[in-house]
Amino acid sequence: MKLTNEQRLLLEQAKGYGAVAELVFYPGRRYRIDVAFPAQKLAVEIEGGGWINGRHSRGTGIETDAEKSALLAIQGWRLMRVTPKQVRNGTAWAWIRECLGRVA
Repeated sequence: MKLTNEQRLLLEQAKGYGAVAELVFYPGRRYRIDVAFPAQKLAVEIEGGGWINGRHSRGTGIETDAEKSALLAIQGWRLMRVTPKQVRNGTAWAWIRECLGRVA
C-alpha cells in the first residue's frame, strides 16, 4: 500500500492519537478510510483530483463515494472530508484535533 504525501503528513501530525491509514471498515467491501481514528470512529477522507476532473468529481466516483459515506454512517463513523491543500496548510489537522478533543 502506497500512501500519499498528505496521508503521511496527517499520520505524522497525529502521532499519539491512534491514527491508521487505509483502514478497511466494512466487512466484505474493499472500501478503505484514508486516515482513520478507530477509537473515536473518525474517518478522514482526503479528496484529491477536485481541480482536474478526477474520479471523485465524476458520476461513478460520486456514486461510490456516496455508498462509502452511507456504509461509514451505518457503522457509526463520523466522516470528515478534506482537500490536499487543507492537509498541507494545517487546516485539516486543526479540525481533526478539535473533533478529537470533543470526543475525548
